Amino acid sequence: MWTCGTWSSGSGITTPPAPAFPAAESIATAPGTPVTLSQLGEEPVQLQRLTDEQYRQYLHALQVAEEPAEPAAGTWQLAEAHEQTAAVPRPEPHPLLRIRTSDGEAASDPGSPYPALLASVGAPRTTKADAPTPTDTPEGEDVPGETPDPAATTGDAADGLAAGPDEPAADAGDEQPSAPEISVLGPLAVSGINHSGHGPKVAALAALIHLRPGRTAEFLCTAMDPVNPWSTRTLQTRLSEIRSRLGPAPDGQPYLPRPKHGYSFHPDVTSDWRRSQDLATRGLADPQSGTDDLENALALLRGEPFEGRDFSWADAVQQEMISRIIDTAHTLAVRHTEGDPPDLNAARRAALRGLEIDETAEVLYRDWMNIEWGAGNTAGVRKAIARLQQVARTYDIFLEPVTEQLIDLVLADRASPARK
Repeated sequence: MWTCGTWSSGSGITTPPAPAFPAAESIATAPGTPVTLSQLGEEPVQLQRLTDEQYRQYLHALQVAEEPAEPAAGTWQLAEAHEQTAAVPRPEPHPLLRIRTSDGEAASDPGSPYPALLASVGAPRTTKADAPTPTDTPEGEDVPGETPDPAATTGDAADGLAAGPDEPAADAGDEQPSAPEISVLGPLAVSGINHSGHGPKVAALAALIHLRPGRTAEFLCTAMDPVNPWSTRTLQTRLSEIRSRLGPAPDGQPYLPRPKHGYSFHPDVTSDWRRSQDLATRGLADPQSGTDDLENALALLRGEPFEGRDFSWADAVQQEMISRIIDTAHTLAVRHTEGDPPDLNAARRAALRGLEIDETAEVLYRDWMNIEWGAGNTAGVRKAIARLQQVARTYDIFLEPVTEQLIDLVLADRASPARK
């Protein structure tokens, strides 16, 4: 093991490495200066360095990764389980899915992870088209010294507290058409805030307040720049910009009221994420006719959440958004393939749309493989498997046993006489 002569703890303090690695060989280093390591030959090498910001990001990522997964709540419990894979009903169970009972008769394997494949519905194959993620807020806290801007009015800001990201509005159709919207399902954009000057920072602050409502001024200053937190004066200026650019709501209150229990937007302020939740919640609650709502929820995607931007405060909510998107796409794929008749094109579109957001979502690859397999589309099956295997190599991940089992199943079926 080697260590450099000094190392940064990530807090701006430089300390010797000896206490952490007493048996390590020390190497004198300087920024931008190559060093020679005898074990690697005579050629000088440039050592990799981590800045305080990079160190903080790695540490934060590890902390988030170690957090236990939260079980689905509310109507999200109605999303199709990942063990249930989209599959077109086949005339009879495939021989590989059959076992022998004690009396020698063939029977469907009750332990199969593909229940839809075991249905004896006999639906025809309809297509052979290839597939082309509480703060302890002091009462009444505000930024010290903040003065009202022309668009701001005083009033009970508690009445303007927005619902949290897990509490979608009752009906997205009741929103004011002219109310500002914060778009995060793709590149960040906020109604009325352009990308010039301080626009990107103002938009990021607006997104933070919307997705993390009720936070204090101190929290906002640190979240916007963990390494060099904003001053209260800077925060005051950005908050005033939000108020002036968004203006007042129809009821006369500013869209960003003065806080009594932390900063939160007026209830009329919405987001594409909130609208997506509303639609998905309604669609999941109605298995018979809610599929259109799920389609509309998926149609709101413009790209990956916060595409092109990296905010440490958004890591957790970004993962929640991606998880919900995958659940929505998977549920759509299952519903379309189990419909009467199945709509394989719609099922394929849903699975592939979800993979555009998270290319590592194995459940969507299983959906895709089963859709192509049920359609008799050998080229589509090979394409799905090839892409999954490439992703596994790229990210150095092991496939889930259920995925490996499905790959063996669909590849073996290519030579089945019943499929010729």
